[in-house]
Amino acid sequence: MAETPDLQQLMGRIRGHFVEVRKQLHHIPVEEWGVDGKPLDIYVKPPTLNELNRVDEFRREGRFTMMAGLIVVRALDKDGKRIFGDAMVGELMKKADPEVVGRIAIEIQTAFAARPTAEEAAEAAPGEA
Repeated sequence: MAETPDLQQLMGRIRGHFVEVRKQLHHIPVEEWGVDGKPLDIYVKPPTLNELNRVDEFRREGRFTMMAGLIVVRALDKDGKRIFGDAMVGELMKKADPEVVGRIAIEIQTAFAARPTAEEAAEAAPGEA
C-alpha cells in the first residue's frame, strides 16, 4: 500500500512549482492604446484557477463580455499589478474597439497554451549545461 504523503510537504511542493510557473511573463504591446507613439505594454502570467474561474463567470454573460473580462482579470503592468479594475469590463464593452479587444483576448488566452515543461525549458536555455 502506498504511503500517504505529508500534506504540508505536498502543498509546499505544489506551491513551489506554481511560484516557478508564475515567474513567466508574456508581453503584449497594444499600439492602439498607447501614448505618445509608445504602445500600452500588457503583461500576463500563467493563470491561477481563481483567475480562470472569474473569467468563466464573465463567459456566462456572453463571449464578448468574456473577452473584456479576460483582459480586466489578466492584464498586468510591468510590475505585475493589474492594469484594470473589475468595473472596467463595462467600459471596455461600451467604449473599446472590438477588434483590439478580441486580438488582446486571443493573445492572453493562447500565451501559455504550449508552455514547455521544466526539462524542455532547461534544454532550450542557451549556455547552460
